[in-house]
Amino acid sequence: MLARAVLLLAGITLSLPALAVDVDLAVNTSSEYDTNVSRSDGKKEGDFSFRIGPTVQVHDEIRKLHYQVRYSPIYQKFVREDQFDKLSHFAGGNLDYRIGDKTGISLTENFRFTQSINQEDPGTVGADIESPSTETRRGDIYSNIARLEAHHSFTPRVSGQSILTYEYFDSSNDNTAKNTSLAGLTSLSYAVSARDRIGGGGGVTRQQFDRVPGQPASETLTYRIFASWLHNFGQNTELSLRGGPALISTNQDKPNSIRPLLELDPAAKNPGRTKDTSVTFFGEASLSHDWTQTLSSFLSYNRTDGSASSLGSSTVADSVTFLTNWDPIRKLDITLRGDWVQRKSANDITQASRSGLDTTDRAVDTTYYSASARAGYRASQRITLSARLTYQKQDNNGASVSNTSDFGDFIAFLGFRYEFDPFHF
Repeated sequence: MLARAVLLLAGITLSLPALAVDVDLAVNTSSEYDTNVSRSDGKKEGDFSFRIGPTVQVHDEIRKLHYQVRYSPIYQKFVREDQFDKLSHFAGGNLDYRIGDKTGISLTENFRFTQSINQEDPGTVGADIESPSTETRRGDIYSNIARLEAHHSFTPRVSGQSILTYEYFDSSNDNTAKNTSLAGLTSLSYAVSARDRIGGGGGVTRQQFDRVPGQPASETLTYRIFASWLHNFGQNTELSLRGGPALISTNQDKPNSIRPLLELDPAAKNPGRTKDTSVTFFGEASLSHDWTQTLSSFLSYNRTDGSASSLGSSTVADSVTFLTNWDPIRKLDITLRGDWVQRKSANDITQASRSGLDTTDRAVDTTYYSASARAGYRASQRITLSARLTYQKQDNNGASVSNTSDFGDFIAFLGFRYEFDPFHF
């Protein structure tokens, strides 16, 4: 998947009649102390680790087309817990194309092979304070997100947008379900005034989860409609609201109350299906404010269907994010971030007992929250130093497939990045 994603995007763009191609090369090194390396709720093992690896980025702009492709392999070495030593891979790219003055198309691709869901991508700016997610115990984790977006301005006041998103998640952990998500969304908006814009739209999401020991396969379809309002209070403050009803329909294989389910016996693969339907509300509210030219804050609440993850079933996720950026001097930037994420099953999921002799209907209920502080200093034109302290905790109160998902830990991070002079071809 990594080779196909990068080579496809690179092959299409680099085969064009480019006038010049720019290649950026950087070296990333870091040291980290994690108080709970294995993400365990029981005996916690803390350890130091060191990372090193390059980042290669190819980019170009050809009239109305702009593209960028990047790749970052990072090797992580632990001092004591050497069973977690691993080479991670991050690959991605984006392509933007303008079709006239009113229409644009963009394509983005991000692939990860890591040992931690929330491990940062060293090839992207500010990557060590990304949006958090649920977490699972360390193991080989594969994730991929591809996004195709088209936007068009029908008139100076009316514009439309369509987005298609594909997500993939898989892990070597035997109690984590491989799953995919395909979502389509279309919206229209109208500028009522210089300060107000209203709109609406709808979307469909399809999620599929493979079967794992104790839990059968499932498929969820989500249909939603929404209305939106964007208001500018002035040059410094913006409020965004969006919400509407959603219909969630889940089809799940009906497990036989026998041991072969736990042993993944092919004879017990499809004993029938159950269907569960529910109606809920999805919405988003965000408020941003620029206190000064160097200090800004952002607060948001979001309720939507959960993306492809390790939880083993489709979920409804409620999340709150607070973010503050401050540039006290020209070369120094400071970021404070707090997140709370709660994911619950869109519908009850059927699980088999360890004996395989009976089944129960339970719901995923996982809460994850984190707080992080980061400082970045541009020591010179080529050298960037960074430091980060993060606390994260996850509580599983329901039927998560990852039954060892409860954990809490502190992470202290020091990073060094050197950027070489760009190469021009």
